[in-house]
Amino acid sequence: MERHGTEIFDILKGKDFLTIEEIVKLAKASFGDDITFYTCGATNLSPEALLNFFIENNKFEHLDGKYRFGCDSECT
Repeated sequence: MERHGTEIFDILKGKDFLTIEEIVKLAKASFGDDITFYTCGATNLSPEALLNFFIENNKFEHLDGKYRFGCDSECT
């Protein structure tokens, strides 16, 4: 099933910095192992590809190899 990428922000809000692997694990636990995402600018993204997309678009704060949601604007 494909979900909008910003739904991952809902599961990250209020959480501390996490590794990419921890975020992927949360995404799969919330949406299933076969989840793919779409955004305003991309489709059929794996959780890893979605996170890289958001990192490239400065949607996450970064600290020591870990990330957390840190942006007022969710749509990319």
